[in-house]
Amino acid sequence: MKNLFIALAAIIALASCKKENVSNPATGSKTLSKTSYVYNGNTPETEEFTFGANGKIVSIKENDRTHTFNFVSATSLEVTERSNSNNSILNTRHCVLNDKGFVTQIVVKNASGTISGTYDYTYNAEGYQTGRQLTFPNGDIYNNEYSYADGNLISSKTYKNNVLNSYTNITYDNTKANKTRLNFWSSYWNVPGLFGKETKYLMSETKGYNNSNTLTSHDQYTYELDADGYPLKETRNYVLTGKLGVKSYTFIQ
Repeated sequence: MKNLFIALAAIIALASCKKENVSNPATGSKTLSKTSYVYNGNTPETEEFTFGANGKIVSIKENDRTHTFNFVSATSLEVTERSNSNNSILNTRHCVLNDKGFVTQIVVKNASGTISGTYDYTYNAEGYQTGRQLTFPNGDIYNNEYSYADGNLISSKTYKNNVLNSYTNITYDNTKANKTRLNFWSSYWNVPGLFGKETKYLMSETKGYNNSNTLTSHDQYTYELDADGYPLKETRNYVLTGKLGVKSYTFIQ
């Protein structure tokens, strides 16, 4: 997913449990079916989500590729990424799930079957994601450490080979509850329940810094909500560049 690989670039520069039912949409809640993101008036980047009768994700279709999800067992998920133009395999991802259905590891392989990266995730007792480690075949390791307050992710620190590379501070609009059940910052895919418990509120601002404490990014978020409090539109103001990004959401009952 393009937005997620943008998040991966930010790392470098800077999911099924019956007991808690974390990977299935909550009864009476709405489920994300489509997003469309337009940056600075460019071509929209779309994602279309399909869920099975059991509430688990089946596929995510993007502009040029589709991710297909196969829950092999309670602890194993296989995701295949194919080109929409010729159906060729682009990447495969083997995911290990814990007893709550959260992803604890993703092994990414390219079309030839060579490992291109391994992600490892950690969670606390409350179910929040507290860390992510990305290991490359050349031995480089990137770690993200997450800190929370009042049910919200408030800071992310990124280390390259144990040296602080960058950090981001995050603030929230406490008048807008996060009803989406999505972790916008720390998820690999925008799928409820795969990457831990969601934040309590919707983000309102992020500020990113390098290891010299120089401001490198400053983004502001505003939302239009439907009558039930779900976001219809999210506007991202990239303060340092003066650019705007607009993301539209479609939720279904």
